[in-house]
Amino acid sequence: MGFNFTATGLITIIIGLIACFFGFRAKKIVILLIWFLIGFSVGQTIMPNFTADQTIILLGSAAIGLITGAFGYELELLSVFGMVGYLSGSFVYGFLNLGQIPNIVIAVIFGLLMGALSLKFVKPIIIATTAIGGGSILINGINQVITGIPSQLTIIIEISLIIVGLIFQFADCKKLK
Repeated sequence: MGFNFTATGLITIIIGLIACFFGFRAKKIVILLIWFLIGFSVGQTIMPNFTADQTIILLGSAAIGLITGAFGYELELLSVFGMVGYLSGSFVYGFLNLGQIPNIVIAVIFGLLMGALSLKFVKPIIIATTAIGGGSILINGINQVITGIPSQLTIIIEISLIIVGLIFQFADCKKLK
């Protein structure tokens, strides 16, 4: 194992710590970041259909990310619905093997159902998703700063961070709405 202190690695660790342990308290910022990443990812998928210029693809994707990030920040409940729906539908789509159209229909229906269900459980969903996402981001940052960590140890550390993040956030946010 070695050390590689980079700004990217340290910033990734800080973002991971905030999301993992303070995700519910910092939910507006976390939602903004998640929606930015969703919009940016969609832009990276769509933009190459219109241009091959990597600069335009990057700038267009960033613009889409900023728009979706602002949308998520302002419309928190709709944002939770959309985020859970999108992620659930995308997850299910990856497991389906029925053909493109049936896969899309099933994934959209599943995403809409999960999004609607999420509105009944906003607080635990935000805590769980920020702890899981934050733990994953945090271990990514740790791997950038400390090189050569065995993959089995990385998985153990990530699962431990997620569990501690869940416990910490549920205890810390008992009285918050």
